[in-house]
Amino acid sequence: YWDATRAFMILSLLACFIGIVIGIMAFIHYSSFDGFDKTFAAGILFFISCFFVLLAMAVYTGVTVNYYGKRYGSWRFS
Repeated sequence: YWDATRAFMILSLLACFIGIVIGIMAFIHYSSFDGFDKTFAAGILFFISCFFVLLAMAVYTGVTVNYYGKRYGSWRFS
């Protein structure tokens, strides 16, 4: 599960970095793509980055809770 968590966090980092680059390109009006809305694409990449972080945390939390078992019996998520 460490590898899955690491992979999702790396994908999140890549999506966030590409979103920042596209956002900077939109800010300085760099026009390599004319019919391409760069601010919308940057926003979508940030949402994808957040989704990958949530997936990584879900994998890590699910495995960690099963690993510790009944050690923390009174502690719950909900």
